[in-house]
Amino acid sequence: MIYTKSDLNEIRNHVVDGKITGYFKLANDIVFDDADFEEGGEFYNDGMGWIPIGHNNEIGHEYSGMLSDIHFDGNGHSIINLKIFGSEKRYYNSFIAAPENSTIINVNFINTYIDSYNGAGVVYAESFGNTVVENVVIDGATLINRGGAAKPSGIFVSYMKGSAENITIKNSTLTHIDPLTKEKGYGWSQAFFAGRMKDNCRVNNVIISNCSGEFYAYSSLLVNNVESDVEIRNVSITDSSITWTHYRYFNLLGNSYDDGNAGRENVLIDNIYANVKYNYDYNPANNVRKLIPSETGFKLSNALILIEQSVSKDIDTSINPENPDNLVNVFIIRKNQEGNEEEFEYKKACASNNIRI
Repeated sequence: MIYTKSDLNEIRNHVVDGKITGYFKLANDIVFDDADFEEGGEFYNDGMGWIPIGHNNEIGHEYSGMLSDIHFDGNGHSIINLKIFGSEKRYYNSFIAAPENSTIINVNFINTYIDSYNGAGVVYAESFGNTVVENVVIDGATLINRGGAAKPSGIFVSYMKGSAENITIKNSTLTHIDPLTKEKGYGWSQAFFAGRMKDNCRVNNVIISNCSGEFYAYSSLLVNNVESDVEIRNVSITDSSITWTHYRYFNLLGNSYDDGNAGRENVLIDNIYANVKYNYDYNPANNVRKLIPSETGFKLSNALILIEQSVSKDIDTSINPENPDNLVNVFIIRKNQEGNEEEFEYKKACASNNIRI
């Protein structure tokens, strides 16, 4: 049982055959204080805050720590005020660095703060196996992704592999802009849910509400850099907004790095309700903007999308897909900056198809 912050930190020391293993269950909420991360505090760690479980805290642009095969049961409790200040050269910045075949269930992450140069995600950074995450709430998270290309960030996870079910993300922010200096980092591959989704992922029942993002290139509202054989079902995104700050490839619901050239197959996003605002602080004339990538392997079905945008409708025509057969029962209402509404219907309106509103 985990009773204290020190107990939580000790998980990293349960090592068998070179992997972190064991069954861990929270007995109560774990609450960090600002003093814990200040000089002299238990989790100062040379100014880097919480060391992700499995991380050896060595710098470098490749992960050199241990994998984790743990069962972590939050027992309905919360981890509150966790802070990570990832250095420019520390790879993986999350609660758990690199699960392999782990299970993470029944836990709330409240007011998590991650400032990273190499991608970020609240729950874990990159899974290398069939990691299962269920019944997780992320509330009040702030993630700053200052890193460059191929360093994905998602409020839920950075690189997903495995499954996720019953995930709530609310009142949270993901940005590549320094909150004090307003300097823009190169935060590619950002999304509210997952910065990258590997092969054979399964996602069901995701609620995202009152979230905001300032995203750079190759970014998306929901997921990014999606590989093959992925299913994402039953997603609600409400009262959320994104500002895109780069001219390259961004889609509303899913993205692949090459957008049309990557050859992804069997990617399904099904039963989606989204009510969002989006805008650009970059000349959008040559941007690539679609609901999903133009690859034939991507399918979007049973979706109601309400969009309020800050640019003229004549700039944003590419919201219509190159492959309309990829959209089944999709209904879109878009309001432009003049207050005019346009409707787009693919196959047939989905409002009668059990969309959650």
